[in-house]
Amino acid sequence: MEMTCDKRLAIFGFGDIGAECGRVAKAGVGMHVQGVKRNPDNVPEHQREWADSFHSMADADDILPEADFVLNVMPFTQETKNYFNYERFMKFKKGAVFINIGRGTTVVEDDLARVLEEGHLKGAALDVYAVEPLPAESKLYGFKNVLMTPHCADITTDIADLSWGVFKQNFAKVEAGEALATPVNKSAGY
Repeated sequence: MEMTCDKRLAIFGFGDIGAECGRVAKAGVGMHVQGVKRNPDNVPEHQREWADSFHSMADADDILPEADFVLNVMPFTQETKNYFNYERFMKFKKGAVFINIGRGTTVVEDDLARVLEEGHLKGAALDVYAVEPLPAESKLYGFKNVLMTPHCADITTDIADLSWGVFKQNFAKVEAGEALATPVNKSAGY
C-alpha cells in the first residue's frame, strides 16, 4: 500500500464539501492540497488554511500534471457538464487516481474507462454516475482498480444529526428574517 502523506491532491469544486475534504487530507494525512473553483479569490477565510493554493477553472489544467489524486466535488452546471473528458484525463499525471463524489454528469464515463484501459490512471473511486444506478452495461464494472459505491459517500453514523442541525439553523434564520446559512444561488446552478 502506498502512503498518501506528501502526495498532491487537486480538489475541483472547493466549496464547503471540497474544503472539508481538504481539511481531512491536509491535517489528517499530510497531503499537499490545491483547490480549484470558479472564483478562487472568493474562498472564505476559515477555509483558506485547508489548501496550499487556489486556482481558477481556467488555470486548472496547469495543476493536473502534478496531482497524484484528483478529487471532483463540482456541482452540475453547463460549465461543468462533461468537464472530465478524455482530453482532460490525458492531462493528469500518469498514475494518478481520480475520485468523483461531485456529480456524475461532470464526467464522460466512457472516456474514463478508456484512460483506465490505456493505463494512464492508476485507478478511480466513484460514488456518483451520469445515470444512477449505473447501467449494467457500463464499461466501468470491468476494472479491478475502480472502487464503486452507490451514491452513499455522505452516509455516516452522524448524518441525521448533521442534517437536522443544518435544518434547525436555517429554520431559526427564517424565523428571524435573516438570510439562510446554506443558500442556493439559482443563477450559478447550485
